Amino acid sequence: MSLTDGVGDVDGHSPTRTRPVEVERSALRRHGSALPSGEIPPTGRSLKFNIAFFSRFDENGLIVDERRYYDVLNQLEQLGLAE
Repeated sequence: MSLTDGVGDVDGHSPTRTRPVEVERSALRRHGSALPSGEIPPTGRSLKFNIAFFSRFDENGLIVDERRYYDVLNQLEQLGLAE
């Protein structure tokens, strides 16, 4: 398993640094930026955000549980859609 810390874009194509660890769990922290173009009306503003992933693996190294945390309010504030 590994602990990974990276910087990247929304698609997850980013350089990462990985350290192997001998545990059943892993944590991943990513920093991303994007120019939204989805359901929220476009504002032309770029967006920077942090994402945290916490995963648990079985004896074969397959993910059996994963939790992802995003700060959605901060993202909406950056876009000028929340105060």
